Amino acid sequence: MKKIFIDVGHGGTDPGAKANGLIEKDINLTVGLKLKELLLAKGFNVKLSRESDITLSLTERCNMANSWGADYFISIHHNAGGGDGWEIIHTIHTKQSKGDELAEAIGKEFTKTGQNMRRMFSRESTNYPGTDYYTVINKSKMPAIITEFAFLDTQDYKAVDSIEKLHIEAQAICNGICNYLGVVDTPVVKVTPVEQHHWAENPFNYLKKCGIIINEKRFDDKITRGECFALLAQIVNKIDEMKGWCIMPQNRLRSKVVWLAIVAQIISIGQLTGLFAKYGIDAGVVGDVAAGILQLLVLFGVLNNPTDSKNF
Repeated sequence: MKKIFIDVGHGGTDPGAKANGLIEKDINLTVGLKLKELLLAKGFNVKLSRESDITLSLTERCNMANSWGADYFISIHHNAGGGDGWEIIHTIHTKQSKGDELAEAIGKEFTKTGQNMRRMFSRESTNYPGTDYYTVINKSKMPAIITEFAFLDTQDYKAVDSIEKLHIEAQAICNGICNYLGVVDTPVVKVTPVEQHHWAENPFNYLKKCGIIINEKRFDDKITRGECFALLAQIVNKIDEMKGWCIMPQNRLRSKVVWLAIVAQIISIGQLTGLFAKYGIDAGVVGDVAAGILQLLVLFGVLNNPTDSKNF
C-alpha cells in the first residue's frame, strides 16, 4: 500500500495563523491526527511530521518524507489574510508530477463539505526561476500539495471551530486520497480512535451539572476579572439555595493552616503547571478569587469565621 506523509503545518514556537480564538498549529494537529487514523483504517502506511506541539523547519519536514520514501506528501494548513473557501497548492511542474491531480481529487471533497473553492494553484520562485516557491513542494521528492481548508480571520472560521468540523475536513482529505488512488471504501485495519478530549471538559460538565450557567466553552481563552465575578455570583446563588442542608462537616476547615493551604494549593498548582502563563491569568486574580470563595464559605456556614476561631 502507498506511503502517505502528512506534514502537520507549524508547531512549537511557530503558531501559524491566530484569529477568532483559533491557533493554526493546534487545529492542523487535530486534522492530522484524525487523518492518520482514517488512512490507517484504509490500509495505508502513514507517517506524520509531528504528533505533538514541536518546532520543525520546512527542510526537516521534507527530509523526513524523503528518507522514509513517501509516495505522497500532504501538508495541512489553514489560511489567514481575509478570504473565504479552500485553497490547494501543487507543484509548477504539472507534467512531471501527479500532485495537481491529487489536489483536484481532494478539492472536490472539500467542496462537498460546503466550503467554497477559492483557488487551486502553483507558484514559481522569483529567486530561482523554474523551481517551486514553497519549500515543502520544492524539496520533497514525491508529489506534494499544501491544503488550506478555511480562513481563520473571517467568518470562514466557523467551518473549523469545533473538533467535529475538523474531523469532517480530515475525512474529506482521506476521501480525496482514496478516490485518487482507487481505494475501496472498506476498512482494512481496525484502529483505536484518536481521543480529542480537552482537559477542561470534566470541570465544565461538572459545573453545568451543578446548575452553573456557562454559555460558551472557550477553554483556551484568557479569563477576565469580570468573568470571575460573574461565576462567583452564580456560585453564591447556588450556595444560598443549598443553605441549611449542606452536609460538609463543620470541623474539617477550621484552622488557619487549612485555609492558607487551600489558597496556596490553588496558586502553586497554576504556577507549577504553567497554566497561568499559558492562559494569561494573573496569579493575583486567582488569589482574589480564592479569598472570595473562602469568604463565601464563611458567610454560608461551611467554614467558621476566623475571628471566632481559636485555631486562627
